[in-house]
Amino acid sequence: MIMRDRYMKLERERNIPAFQNTSWRERIALRRLAQGRDPSIIWLYFPCGIFTGACLPLARWILSALNGEVRLLPWMALYALMGIPVAGLFRAAFITPRIRHALEPRERPAV
Repeated sequence: MIMRDRYMKLERERNIPAFQNTSWRERIALRRLAQGRDPSIIWLYFPCGIFTGACLPLARWILSALNGEVRLLPWMALYALMGIPVAGLFRAAFITPRIRHALEPRERPAV
């Protein structure tokens, strides 16, 4: 079981030992391996998408409150400025620690 305090610190994929000195294709394969070992990683992408998607109407509301008129380019720019950090923080707080734990070597108990 993963310790609870492990979720409270933000982790980056580049700090995972298995991800160091690998190509992007190897990192994709390692992520898939981690998802195979821990299926809850796949389900964590849904709340990440929901929180990121919630930034879209929020960005529209902010622009309509400031300007009254909402144009597409500023709306999408503000959405990107809000959504990318939200997704990055969610991944760093919840998804990457699970990937790290799934890729750690497991000790087998002595018989």
